[in-house]
Amino acid sequence: MQVNFSEHIVELENERTVTWQKLLLATGGLPIAPRLESIGLQAVFTFIKLDGAKAIDRFLNECGKRIRAVVIGGGLIGVSVAEALAKRGLNITVVEMKDRILNTILDEEASTLEEKALREAGVEIITGHTGAAHPFCILDWTVVHNGEISFYGINRRYLRQFGYHYTMQTDTEVVAYVFDLLIRKHNLSLEIVAKVLAPPFCSDIESMQLGEQKLMQAVRQAYCSLLLNGPFTVIVAHHGEMIGVTDRIRLRLLTVGEKSDMLYLSSEESAIRLMCPELDGAWVPMGGETIVGRLKTISQPQPAATREKVTAVEVM
Repeated sequence: MQVNFSEHIVELENERTVTWQKLLLATGGLPIAPRLESIGLQAVFTFIKLDGAKAIDRFLNECGKRIRAVVIGGGLIGVSVAEALAKRGLNITVVEMKDRILNTILDEEASTLEEKALREAGVEIITGHTGAAHPFCILDWTVVHNGEISFYGINRRYLRQFGYHYTMQTDTEVVAYVFDLLIRKHNLSLEIVAKVLAPPFCSDIESMQLGEQKLMQAVRQAYCSLLLNGPFTVIVAHHGEMIGVTDRIRLRLLTVGEKSDMLYLSSEESAIRLMCPELDGAWVPMGGETIVGRLKTISQPQPAATREKVTAVEVM
């Protein structure tokens, strides 16, 4: 396939041409397969590409008997697969790590209705479980996040250039390596790192002062493959610091809570108030804004009997 941008024509492999006014290049994604012992066996499939759907169809046709299928993920694709397999007479179990299915696109009431319909069709639904996602801890970085990192595959390929290898095959692991590369290896400040992960829109950059404008343009050009696209809230901690950042248009909220010298970060205020009902204050940062909590006194790792107690937190 070739794209002629000057004449707005797409030339297909069969020599057919298609004209366009606006062109969207949809390159697809990479399936995130959990690190399970039997992940490479014949009867384990992904459902991101057409080949995956065809492989499932061939397996069911060759199997010739009623079998049980487990669908990992209760998002739109997982629910669609479950519905299709149920129509073919399989016993289905859907495993979702959040507390309800279709949690990213439906509110609680609509999600409950869909779950009821699936159960009535004979589908078993297990929520609050995952194959292997987060928290993820490595190289002094601990990462949790809510949402989905859509550029996971692009981020991962970029990081391979710097010697990072993957064991869990999850987007959470990729986020940990992004922070390690930018802060430990490239010695960037947390404020700049936030602009790498969730950079300002080009229209916003154009309205900045010249010096800041050039800095943001350089950041976008140098680290465009590390942009974390998608609905996400990421919370990262390492020795002496805790960092929270959300996507640029706040598809996933980051909530900040304070009580005396304690800092709380969560995607929902209710989770914070479960730990500390009487907060001094709580707020939701702007999209792409970074929240950094730093210990005023940082002790070096010591035996538990002599470890210095540290409680004060400075919020940026």
